Amino acid sequence: MYTKKIKRGEKVYSYYYHNVKEHGRVKNIYLGNKKKEALERLSKIKEDISNLKGDLNKESYFLRNSLIILLFLILGVSVFYFKPDLTGFITYSSSSINLDVNKEVNENALVYVNVFGQEKSKLVKEITKFENENEFIKKLNVNIQEFSFSLDPGTYNFTVSLVDNLTLLSITNEQITVEDTNQEVTNPIIINNDVEIELQNKDKVRVLLRKNKEINKLTLEDLDKLNESNKIIFVKDSKLSKAKDDAKREKVKLSEADNVENIINTNTVLDVKQSTSEFESVEVSKDELEKLKLSKDIDEVILDKEVNLLTVKSMNLTSINKVKDLGYTGTGKKVCVIDTGIDYNALGLNLGTNVFGKDFVNNDEDPLDDNGHGTSVSGILLNVAPNSMIYSAKVINANGIGYESDVLAGMEYCTQNSVDVISISIGIGLSYV
Repeated sequence: MYTKKIKRGEKVYSYYYHNVKEHGRVKNIYLGNKKKEALERLSKIKEDISNLKGDLNKESYFLRNSLIILLFLILGVSVFYFKPDLTGFITYSSSSINLDVNKEVNENALVYVNVFGQEKSKLVKEITKFENENEFIKKLNVNIQEFSFSLDPGTYNFTVSLVDNLTLLSITNEQITVEDTNQEVTNPIIINNDVEIELQNKDKVRVLLRKNKEINKLTLEDLDKLNESNKIIFVKDSKLSKAKDDAKREKVKLSEADNVENIINTNTVLDVKQSTSEFESVEVSKDELEKLKLSKDIDEVILDKEVNLLTVKSMNLTSINKVKDLGYTGTGKKVCVIDTGIDYNALGLNLGTNVFGKDFVNNDEDPLDDNGHGTSVSGILLNVAPNSMIYSAKVINANGIGYESDVLAGMEYCTQNSVDVISISIGIGLSYV
């Protein structure tokens, strides 16, 4: 048995550990920070190893374990067969532990988490992003839920340490309460197959969440006022994406850095890209999708597919020249163009007077065209119906690409303004809308 003392500022951390060789590698087993407790635990470990070696030479060992495995399989099938709606979860009073490092760290350094005789480890690059082989880390946020410990309900002392090339860089202890909760899922969320297929090849995908109630959406300023953990939080703020990257790297520079960083790292914070009365569009990873399955506010998750412009010549398809010859001018009619926006300056129009609109790509009230297609469509409409009122919904970006959620939001905008005609020339792949 060995002892280790680490001094960090005014605090001195002391703990006992034992070395064992497993698969050709030396592994440290955490025994505790009290000598008597450590000796008792070491004695128990040696006794278990001795008994295991003796049993390996007996045929009854294999028979007994086979029967135990069979019993667990029967019990497991029974639970799922007779109670399919019951799902068990382990929750922590605090799911993350902050480790003060303030050193340059190699991407292959190891993070160890010890609790109640169990030890788990991960490469530091699995916990925080590395752009180079060595990076300076000020503070490392370790999510203990990612280490999958087997613990009964109770309060435990978690020890987290960072070891780089056999050198201990940092260590800390924190008491955390473990609770065993059961949750009945009465209406499981429907997950579109396309979503899971896309996540096999991508870190994140954009999805449509069909909601059964209005969802409260926060800003980064709102996050700073929260004191939550293990929650699903929806945020609609253009700065969130950068804040999440910074929080992952522990380099947040915002004035509200400490709390925003903590909220992002201890909750499932989703970046809302678009909202309609029926859907919220967000980007999700595999882990975030699993968390969403527990939401009572979501009924279905659908892939938010990309859409693009149709560049097929439309004059002959619409017979627009014949309509013009009939003498229609569009007086008293509202036409909504769902496209790339409108360059109202080029068409001699004044935003808010004889042309109205909204930008659903950049989420603002100015639908100024940065592609040209929407302006061309609007120009054709004004040519045949010069007295009509134009409403422009910008749902396609400068590259001619958008998302179904933006199109849905644009259509909702048109209907809310009681337009008479909706013009849309957008497709998915080779499909026409």
